[in-house]
Amino acid sequence: MTDFWQRLAAAPPGIPQPLAVDPDGFLVYLSRRRWEGHILPGHEHIRFIQDLVVPAITDPDDREFEDPVGQIIRYYHRIPRGRHSLFPDHWMKVVVKYRHPAVTGYKRTGLVSTAYPDRRRGRR
Repeated sequence: MTDFWQRLAAAPPGIPQPLAVDPDGFLVYLSRRRWEGHILPGHEHIRFIQDLVVPAITDPDDREFEDPVGQIIRYYHRIPRGRHSLFPDHWMKVVVKYRHPAVTGYKRTGLVSTAYPDRRRGRR
């Protein structure tokens, strides 16, 4: 377990924790409420590869912009072959929604919306 995952487990549920810096230099956050209340219930098996969430954001193999201004970006990082038998030919997919909250002085800030192993990639 990395320092981030330990911090997240001890953090107040609704307070987003700094997770990573995206390729464009913007900080991305994840809250314990989002991780435990949304991501894990639908994708419990992600615990085996949760350490790939950060490289999906910091060093993506691919990314897709859901809208023209990049307010929602889907990041993809290939799960190494043999890493876990549940995920042959899968990608770690992390969806980040970008906002400009007052608490950050209206700076562009990313919030992880969801993350999961994904096979349904259009571009491989």
